[in-house]
Amino acid sequence: MKKIALSTIAVFAAWSVIDFIIHGMILSSSYAATASLWRPMAEMKMGVMYLAVFISAFAFVMIFSQFFFKKGMVVMDIVYDPLMTPLLVEAKKAGCEVITGDRMLLHQAEKQFEIWFGRRSAN
Repeated sequence: MKKIALSTIAVFAAWSVIDFIIHGMILSSSYAATASLWRPMAEMKMGVMYLAVFISAFAFVMIFSQFFFKKGMVVMDIVYDPLMTPLLVEAKKAGCEVITGDRMLLHQAEKQFEIWFGRRSAN
């Protein structure tokens, strides 16, 4: 339960920071230029909006915890540098079979060779 609570808080915080960067910094000039289209800040129900984000963060954490990293699952990450990404490390700890990105890279290279040269590589 403690892990779920901390994860929910972490997702909520990250979501809020990203929301601020997008809406408070990147789009702020666009919002100012079209102020007549939006409700004034005094009319915004920010508490309700934060509650909705918190509930969404909790739902995300619950879905992730229920369906991901179960023993016997296969987890693949397409990154090949570093080979063992944090995702794969955690999956391995949970008893999952892991597939590293170098295998995907190899299969891509084989297919590209076949497309470029019209024949299979001599592997």
